[in-house]
Amino acid sequence: MAKTIESVMSMVEAELKKNSAVSNETLYGKAQKIDGSIKDLTLRQFHARYPLQVKRRMAASSGRRKSGKKARRGTRAKAAATPDAGRQAVRDVLLRFARDVSAADGKAAMIDLVTGLDKYVDQVLRATDRVRR
Repeated sequence: MAKTIESVMSMVEAELKKNSAVSNETLYGKAQKIDGSIKDLTLRQFHARYPLQVKRRMAASSGRRKSGKKARRGTRAKAAATPDAGRQAVRDVLLRFARDVSAADGKAAMIDLVTGLDKYVDQVLRATDRVRR
């Protein structure tokens, strides 16, 4: 997991509570003034590490989002009941892979992800095997 700076996280949270439509560029600029090491991050990396995490926490605390395990179980149960269950299961695996790729922080993490590609292939094969039965 990428290291976050608590003072930057607090500033982002305060700004988003004041104005949920504040731009990432504005937050990025303020964060650079708090801690110069933020300049090493791209705008996309900054967004993933700070505003996105704050928004997720705020959504979870307001009850707009189901807890992870319950939501996953419900999705799988619904997918198994539909004719396109295999397609949806493969789509879920590919989306999980895409999320993991976007969360990879640096070349080493990306290499680790790609070397573990067989895990995703196995999941896709299991999903397509369900369709054939």
